[in-house]
Amino acid sequence: MKIGALTPGLVITELMTRPYDGDPAGLARAKRVFNILGDRVETVTPWLADQVLANTKSGVVINWLTPAKAAWRFATARFNQRNLFDD
Repeated sequence: MKIGALTPGLVITELMTRPYDGDPAGLARAKRVFNILGDRVETVTPWLADQVLANTKSGVVINWLTPAKAAWRFATARFNQRNLFDD
């Protein structure tokens, strides 16, 4: 048995947006950060599954949104406009 941790980062789901039901202004503010740090389930899940299946060690932390990736996203947010809420 292998034991470790999965850290997907900020994944855009109803769980993230539900607290803003009835608060469109709050959701609009939150979307700015969600669009910088967030990812879609369809992007993160296959990568995490592949990493879990490839892992051979116990105690491994499988980290999608690393501190370096988060910093890069903030640094380039002005130039790399993302909209995770469009279909």
